[in-house]
Amino acid sequence: MNTESTPEAAADRPKKKRRFLSPEKKFQIYLEAQGNTQPIGEILRREGLFSTDLARIRLQVKEGALTRLGAKSGAKPAPSIRRPTMRSNSNSKIRNAPWLTSPWNCPFSKKK
Repeated sequence: MNTESTPEAAADRPKKKRRFLSPEKKFQIYLEAQGNTQPIGEILRREGLFSTDLARIRLQVKEGALTRLGAKSGAKPAPSIRRPTMRSNSNSKIRNAPWLTSPWNCPFSKKK
């Protein structure tokens, strides 16, 4: 019986470090896969990648290109939207109301 599947055998094996690819390396892999010079399977085997990894790289390249091409050249980001304050409009109307200058002009008071 194979004893390598036991937890003790798994603990003895060194853990593989996760491989991180630089953006330049990802783009190089993307360009090689887009060209018809080599089979895609060969590129994936050489780099130690799966087809899902290549699909993810293609998606990242597409998103990056759309983001970069969609930006307007020389345009600054939109400033934050300022909400008009209530003070500016309503206070000036209240200050200039005729009933504030004379109690006889108030629309809510009973006129004698």
